[in-house]
Amino acid sequence: MKKIFYYVTIIIGISVLLQGCTTTLPLTGNLNDFIMMDLKSNQNTEIHLIFTSNVSDGVIIPCKQVRTESAGGAGYKHNVAYTTLKMVNDYLQYRFSNFSTQGGGIPLSFNIDEFYLYQYTMDKGDATVASLFGGEYDIMCKAELVATIKLDKDGQTYTKKIVGSADNVYIQGVGTGTQTSGYYRGSESIQMVHARNIQDAQNKIVMMMGKFLEENGL
Repeated sequence: MKKIFYYVTIIIGISVLLQGCTTTLPLTGNLNDFIMMDLKSNQNTEIHLIFTSNVSDGVIIPCKQVRTESAGGAGYKHNVAYTTLKMVNDYLQYRFSNFSTQGGGIPLSFNIDEFYLYQYTMDKGDATVASLFGGEYDIMCKAELVATIKLDKDGQTYTKKIVGSADNVYIQGVGTGTQTSGYYRGSESIQMVHARNIQDAQNKIVMMMGKFLEENGL
């Protein structure tokens, strides 16, 4: 019994230590191949970007399935606003020969409204067993990005709210079970899983912006 108590205490101590360290999510801000292959060039229209964000780069604390419930921990450092701006800017530069961020032509407004990061244990029973005896349990990781785009063209204003999300499961190994965990399989860290989800959500947002422009004759 003492051995079990000692083992559980060590696990809890390590978990608290890990949660107390803020780590950085490695976001690249790169457009994916699907967007680049589907890109339609516009040689005639002059357009300029007005980019704003309600989301500031910094630290985000993940939430559980319900947004109002915090997953705890020190959170993750991110630069979602900067990388989203880079992706939107790159896309518009590739699509429009006459593109500017300084004004002139048709104004396109892009605002990041909300950004959420979800992280929660899928089966609490598995997590409890793993904590006591070693093993694995699944952690759901999800990113959600909400944006509003507005286009002023020919005296008309067109507005659309777009949502991009992506999720993946991270396998957490504890104790003797880590020989078969995602870490030992050469899988990605939980930071990489979150980063990939965010980048997928960002690419979906850019793709939807492209469809929006196409629907409005651009």
